[in-house]
Amino acid sequence: MVNIDYAAELRELDRQKLFRRLTQSILNVQSLAHEAQRLKNALSVIVARMQQVHHLNRELMLVDARRKAAYVLIWLAAAACYLLDFVLLSAVAEYFARRVYSDPAMVTLARTVIPAAIIVIEMLVASQRAFAQERDAEFGRSKTPKVWLVFTVLLLIFVPAMLIATHLVTLPENLTPVWATVSLVQLLGLLALAAVAHGAVLYGGPLAVEAKAYLYLKLRWWRLTGREERLNDRTHNATGAVTQAYLVHLSVAQELASQFPTSRVGSARFDLTTQRLLSEAFGGQLPTLESGASHYATTDGEVFEA
Repeated sequence: MVNIDYAAELRELDRQKLFRRLTQSILNVQSLAHEAQRLKNALSVIVARMQQVHHLNRELMLVDARRKAAYVLIWLAAAACYLLDFVLLSAVAEYFARRVYSDPAMVTLARTVIPAAIIVIEMLVASQRAFAQERDAEFGRSKTPKVWLVFTVLLLIFVPAMLIATHLVTLPENLTPVWATVSLVQLLGLLALAAVAHGAVLYGGPLAVEAKAYLYLKLRWWRLTGREERLNDRTHNATGAVTQAYLVHLSVAQELASQFPTSRVGSARFDLTTQRLLSEAFGGQLPTLESGASHYATTDGEVFEA
């Protein structure tokens, strides 16, 4: 008859379970440390990019309130020009859209998009003309500014021409001389308003280019700031998770050392990334076991040296 010491067998199973938990805690600490280091590297890249953006656009970043107010007025002028075109050119846009599409949604889309497209094209031409003038001032005269000037004049003619066409189409028949005069004065007023509004966009000059650059810079800076804040929070949380996992690892090691004093338990040997991050998280002094040998031993005999 075979005598089996069940108490010893159960104790050995408990020891093996603790060793597996100990090994898993080491792997968990290293995994979390590498994730935290990845987030720290991404945060460093964002911070360096923000410093570069600030350095390259220092003049726009430090612009005074008076110039900011001018930028806001330019943006409002562009928005007002769009609203004006949306009202005045709706009939023209609808006329062309209905010749191509029968879907009411496409007609509505055309009435919305065409005025916006006109404003964007005008901004493009104005910016190109301003850049061409800057290049001429720096490298000598060329024909490029004249070409962009021709484009500017053509765009300045487009909207008044569309207004005239719309006005003539909508005129009622058999107008009396008085109403014909009123209609003519109304047309002249609309033409003057359209010319002034679109002229402000087309002839905005360097200040308009600065306003667009300032808007783009602010949008990019807000995006970078948002990413920096999110990465900073995630890095902080990941670092806290690493420290918590390390403390859990120490508690498992302490439990193993207290239940099985004959087992060799000491400080684990982590990789350099984990060591560096733990050292930074704990201020250069890592918590260690109060007692024990200088090794961890796993169930398969592998040893983690201090």
